[in-house]
Amino acid sequence: MSEYKKLQNGSDIRGIAIDGIDGEKPNLTPKEANHIAAGFAKWLREKTGREDVTIAVGRDPRVSGPDLLEGLLQGFCKEGIQVFDAGLASTPAMFMATIFENVRAGGACEGSIMITASHLPFNRNGFKFFTKDGGLDKKDIARILELAEEDAAKGAGECDPRPAQVTDLALMDAYCVHLQQVIRTGVTDGSTGAPDVAAAKKAAAEDAGVYEMYKDYSEPLSKIPDHRILAVNRGEKEGILKVSVDNVKVFEKKFLTKSNLRV
Repeated sequence: MSEYKKLQNGSDIRGIAIDGIDGEKPNLTPKEANHIAAGFAKWLREKTGREDVTIAVGRDPRVSGPDLLEGLLQGFCKEGIQVFDAGLASTPAMFMATIFENVRAGGACEGSIMITASHLPFNRNGFKFFTKDGGLDKKDIARILELAEEDAAKGAGECDPRPAQVTDLALMDAYCVHLQQVIRTGVTDGSTGAPDVAAAKKAAAEDAGVYEMYKDYSEPLSKIPDHRILAVNRGEKEGILKVSVDNVKVFEKKFLTKSNLRV
Protein backbone atom coordinates (compact mmCIF):
# COMPACT_ATOMS: atom_id res chain seq x y z
CA MET A 1 0.00 0.00 0.00
CA SER A 2 1.29 3.47 -0.90
CA GLU A 3 2.03 6.07 1.77
CA TYR A 4 -0.86 8.22 0.53
CA LYS A 5 -3.39 5.38 0.62
CA LYS A 6 -2.44 4.75 4.24
CA LEU A 7 -3.86 8.19 5.07
CA GLN A 8 -7.40 7.13 4.20
CA ASN A 9 -9.64 6.64 7.22
CA GLY A 10 -12.99 5.66 5.77
CA SER A 11 -14.50 8.81 4.28
CA ASP A 12 -11.80 11.08 5.78
CA ILE A 13 -8.05 11.56 5.62
CA ARG A 14 -6.21 11.22 8.93
CA GLY A 15 -2.54 11.15 9.79
CA ILE A 16 0.24 12.08 12.20
CA ALA A 17 0.89 15.79 11.74
CA ILE A 18 3.59 16.57 14.33
CA ASP A 19 6.13 14.91 16.58
CA GLY A 20 5.35 14.35 20.23
CA ILE A 21 4.65 10.66 20.76
CA ASP A 22 7.47 8.13 20.67
CA GLY A 23 7.32 5.82 17.68
CA GLU A 24 4.85 7.97 15.73
CA LYS A 25 6.52 9.62 12.76
CA PRO A 26 4.61 12.43 10.98
CA ASN A 27 3.06 11.34 7.68
CA LEU A 28 0.59 14.20 7.15
CA THR A 29 2.67 17.36 6.78
CA PRO A 30 2.39 20.46 4.57
CA LYS A 31 4.11 18.46 1.83
CA GLU A 32 1.37 15.81 1.78
CA ALA A 33 -1.29 18.52 2.15
CA ASN A 34 0.07 20.22 -0.97
CA HIS A 35 -0.48 17.11 -3.10
CA ILE A 36 -3.81 16.22 -1.47
CA ALA A 37 -5.09 19.71 -2.32
CA ALA A 38 -4.06 19.20 -5.93
CA GLY A 39 -5.83 15.83 -5.89
CA PHE A 40 -9.03 17.35 -4.48
CA ALA A 41 -8.97 20.13 -7.08
CA LYS A 42 -8.63 17.60 -9.92
CA TRP A 43 -11.35 15.38 -8.42
CA LEU A 44 -13.72 18.35 -8.02
CA ARG A 45 -13.20 19.36 -11.62
CA GLU A 46 -13.92 15.78 -12.69
CA LYS A 47 -17.12 15.71 -10.64
CA THR A 48 -18.48 19.10 -11.69
CA GLY A 49 -17.18 19.23 -15.24
CA ARG A 50 -16.01 22.78 -14.51
CA GLU A 51 -12.58 24.36 -14.49
CA ASP A 52 -13.50 27.45 -12.43
CA VAL A 53 -14.30 25.65 -9.17
CA THR A 54 -13.93 27.44 -5.84
CA ILE A 55 -12.97 25.83 -2.52
CA ALA A 56 -13.42 26.97 1.09
CA VAL A 57 -11.02 25.83 3.82
CA GLY A 58 -11.43 26.00 7.60
CA ARG A 59 -9.67 24.46 10.58
CA ASP A 60 -9.97 23.62 14.25
CA PRO A 61 -7.48 24.98 16.86
CA ARG A 62 -4.93 22.15 16.65
CA VAL A 63 -1.38 23.48 16.59
CA SER A 64 -0.65 21.72 13.28
CA GLY A 65 -3.60 23.38 11.55
CA PRO A 66 -1.92 26.55 10.23
CA ASP A 67 0.94 24.61 8.63
CA LEU A 68 -1.41 22.13 6.98
CA LEU A 69 -3.50 25.06 5.73
CA GLU A 70 -0.45 26.57 4.06
CA GLY A 71 0.28 23.22 2.44
CA LEU A 72 -3.26 23.06 1.07
CA LEU A 73 -3.01 26.61 -0.26
CA GLN A 74 0.20 25.78 -2.09
CA GLY A 75 -1.49 22.84 -3.77
CA PHE A 76 -4.54 24.86 -4.75
CA CYS A 77 -2.32 27.66 -6.03
CA LYS A 78 -0.54 25.48 -8.55
CA GLU A 79 -3.93 24.25 -9.77
CA GLY A 80 -5.18 27.82 -10.22
CA ILE A 81 -7.99 27.42 -7.67
CA GLN A 82 -9.71 30.38 -6.03
CA VAL A 83 -9.67 29.61 -2.28
CA PHE A 84 -11.72 31.11 0.54
CA ASP A 85 -10.12 30.92 3.99
CA ALA A 86 -12.72 30.58 6.76
CA GLY A 87 -10.10 30.53 9.54
CA LEU A 88 -11.22 28.79 12.74
CA ALA A 89 -14.47 27.04 11.92
CA SER A 90 -16.71 24.10 12.75
CA THR A 91 -17.17 21.02 10.60
CA PRO A 92 -20.91 21.58 9.92
CA ALA A 93 -20.16 25.18 8.94
CA MET A 94 -17.63 24.04 6.36
CA PHE A 95 -20.29 21.88 4.73
CA MET A 96 -22.60 24.91 4.63
CA ALA A 97 -19.94 26.81 2.67
CA THR A 98 -21.11 24.68 -0.28
CA ILE A 99 -24.76 25.60 0.40
CA PHE A 100 -24.89 29.27 1.43
CA GLU A 101 -25.48 31.43 -1.64
CA ASN A 102 -24.92 34.70 0.23
CA VAL A 103 -21.68 33.87 2.04
CA ARG A 104 -19.70 35.54 -0.75
CA ALA A 105 -20.39 37.58 -3.87
CA GLY A 106 -20.09 34.59 -6.21
CA GLY A 107 -22.41 32.29 -4.26
CA ALA A 108 -21.66 28.93 -2.67
CA CYS A 109 -18.33 27.19 -3.16
CA GLU A 110 -18.19 23.99 -5.17
CA GLY A 111 -16.12 22.25 -2.49
CA SER A 112 -14.79 22.68 1.03
CA ILE A 113 -12.27 21.14 3.43
CA MET A 114 -12.25 21.05 7.21
CA ILE A 115 -8.83 20.54 8.79
CA THR A 116 -9.60 18.51 11.90
CA ALA A 117 -9.00 15.19 13.63
CA SER A 118 -12.02 15.41 15.93
CA HIS A 119 -11.23 13.58 19.19
CA LEU A 120 -7.89 12.06 18.16
CA PRO A 121 -4.66 12.82 20.10
CA PHE A 122 -2.86 16.15 19.78
CA ASN A 123 -0.27 14.93 17.26
CA ARG A 124 -2.90 13.86 14.72
CA ASN A 125 -4.80 15.88 12.16
CA GLY A 126 -6.80 15.30 9.03
CA PHE A 127 -9.13 16.53 6.32
CA LYS A 128 -12.88 16.25 5.83
CA PHE A 129 -14.18 17.05 2.33
CA PHE A 130 -17.58 18.36 1.27
CA THR A 131 -19.63 19.27 -1.78
CA LYS A 132 -23.25 20.41 -1.86
CA ASP A 133 -24.21 16.72 -1.78
CA GLY A 134 -22.57 16.26 1.64
CA GLY A 135 -19.41 14.54 2.81
CA LEU A 136 -17.41 12.49 0.35
CA ASP A 137 -17.54 8.68 0.46
CA LYS A 138 -14.72 6.13 0.63
CA LYS A 139 -14.48 5.81 -3.14
CA ASP A 140 -14.09 9.57 -3.53
CA ILE A 141 -11.31 9.72 -0.93
CA ALA A 142 -9.50 6.85 -2.62
CA ARG A 143 -9.62 8.73 -5.93
CA ILE A 144 -8.34 11.97 -4.35
CA LEU A 145 -5.40 10.12 -2.81
CA GLU A 146 -4.67 8.43 -6.14
CA LEU A 147 -4.54 11.85 -7.82
CA ALA A 148 -2.43 13.21 -4.92
CA GLU A 149 0.10 10.44 -5.40
CA GLU A 150 0.31 11.23 -9.11
CA ASP A 151 0.87 14.89 -8.26
CA ALA A 152 3.59 13.99 -5.76
CA ALA A 153 5.46 12.12 -8.49
CA LYS A 154 5.70 15.41 -10.40
CA GLY A 155 7.23 17.41 -7.52
CA ALA A 156 5.88 20.03 -5.14
CA GLY A 157 5.37 22.92 -7.56
CA GLU A 158 5.22 25.50 -4.79
CA CYS A 159 3.99 29.06 -5.29
CA ASP A 160 2.88 31.95 -3.09
CA PRO A 161 -0.90 31.69 -2.79
CA ARG A 162 -1.64 34.76 -0.69
CA PRO A 163 -1.49 37.74 -3.08
CA ALA A 164 -4.28 36.88 -5.53
CA GLN A 165 -5.96 33.54 -4.99
CA VAL A 166 -6.89 33.43 -1.29
CA THR A 167 -9.73 35.51 0.15
CA ASP A 168 -10.86 35.59 3.78
CA LEU A 169 -14.38 34.23 4.30
CA ALA A 170 -16.63 35.26 7.23
CA LEU A 171 -18.27 31.85 7.25
CA MET A 172 -18.85 31.46 10.98
CA ASP A 173 -20.77 34.75 11.08
CA ALA A 174 -23.08 33.47 8.34
CA TYR A 175 -23.39 30.08 10.02
CA CYS A 176 -24.34 31.62 13.38
CA VAL A 177 -27.09 33.63 11.71
CA HIS A 178 -28.27 30.45 9.99
CA LEU A 179 -28.44 28.56 13.31
CA GLN A 180 -30.39 31.38 14.93
CA GLN A 181 -32.94 31.23 12.13
CA VAL A 182 -33.22 27.44 12.36
CA ILE A 183 -33.77 27.53 16.12
CA ARG A 184 -36.34 30.32 15.88
CA THR A 185 -38.37 28.93 13.00
CA GLY A 186 -37.86 25.24 12.37
CA VAL A 187 -36.40 22.74 14.81
CA THR A 188 -39.11 21.87 17.37
CA ASP A 189 -39.86 18.89 19.54
CA GLY A 190 -43.33 18.38 18.02
CA SER A 191 -45.28 19.11 21.20
CA THR A 192 -44.30 22.34 22.92
CA GLY A 193 -42.88 24.18 19.92
CA ALA A 194 -39.61 24.67 21.82
CA PRO A 195 -36.29 24.20 20.00
CA ASP A 196 -35.24 20.54 20.00
CA VAL A 197 -31.51 21.07 20.58
CA ALA A 198 -30.78 17.33 20.71
CA ALA A 199 -32.34 16.82 17.27
CA ALA A 200 -30.38 19.74 15.86
CA LYS A 201 -27.09 18.38 17.25
CA LYS A 202 -27.82 14.91 15.88
CA ALA A 203 -28.64 16.27 12.43
CA ALA A 204 -25.50 18.40 12.38
CA ALA A 205 -23.31 15.47 13.44
CA GLU A 206 -24.85 13.16 10.83
CA ASP A 207 -24.43 15.77 8.10
CA ALA A 208 -20.79 16.27 9.02
CA GLY A 209 -20.02 12.55 9.23
CA VAL A 210 -18.51 13.01 12.70
CA TYR A 211 -19.08 9.36 13.66
CA GLU A 212 -18.52 7.82 10.22
CA MET A 213 -15.45 5.85 11.32
CA TYR A 214 -17.45 4.10 14.08
CA LYS A 215 -20.39 2.82 12.00
CA ASP A 216 -18.76 -0.58 11.37
CA TYR A 217 -16.24 -0.43 14.18
CA SER A 218 -15.07 -2.98 16.74
CA GLU A 219 -12.01 -3.16 18.98
CA PRO A 220 -10.84 -5.33 21.87
CA LEU A 221 -11.74 -3.68 25.17
CA SER A 222 -8.26 -4.30 26.48
CA LYS A 223 -6.82 -2.06 23.77
CA ILE A 224 -9.39 0.70 23.32
CA PRO A 225 -8.01 4.09 24.51
CA ASP A 226 -9.99 6.41 26.78
CA HIS A 227 -10.55 9.11 24.13
CA ARG A 228 -12.19 6.56 21.82
CA ILE A 229 -14.48 5.33 24.58
CA LEU A 230 -15.62 8.91 25.12
CA ALA A 231 -16.32 9.40 21.41
CA VAL A 232 -18.32 6.17 21.12
CA ASN A 233 -20.31 6.97 24.27
CA ARG A 234 -21.06 10.44 22.95
CA GLY A 235 -22.28 9.02 19.65
CA GLU A 236 -24.55 6.57 21.49
CA LYS A 237 -25.91 9.34 23.71
CA GLU A 238 -26.75 11.45 20.64
CA GLY A 239 -28.65 8.54 19.09
CA ILE A 240 -26.28 8.05 16.15
CA LEU A 241 -24.44 4.90 17.28
CA LYS A 242 -25.53 1.65 18.90
CA VAL A 243 -22.92 0.15 21.20
CA SER A 244 -22.71 -3.43 22.45
CA VAL A 245 -20.17 -5.53 24.37
CA ASP A 246 -19.57 -9.06 23.09
CA ASN A 247 -17.62 -10.45 26.02
CA VAL A 248 -19.13 -9.39 29.34
CA LYS A 249 -16.40 -11.07 31.41
CA VAL A 250 -13.69 -9.03 29.71
CA PHE A 251 -15.80 -5.90 30.23
CA GLU A 252 -16.18 -6.65 33.93
CA LYS A 253 -12.46 -7.31 34.33
CA LYS A 254 -11.47 -4.03 32.65
CA PHE A 255 -14.10 -1.65 33.98
CA LEU A 256 -15.72 -3.14 37.10
CA THR A 257 -12.67 -3.38 39.33
CA LYS A 258 -12.80 -2.76 43.06
CA SER A 259 -11.34 0.69 42.54
CA ASN A 260 -14.10 1.94 40.27
CA LEU A 261 -17.14 -0.19 41.12
CA ARG A 262 -19.97 1.84 42.62
CA VAL A 263 -23.04 0.29 44.22
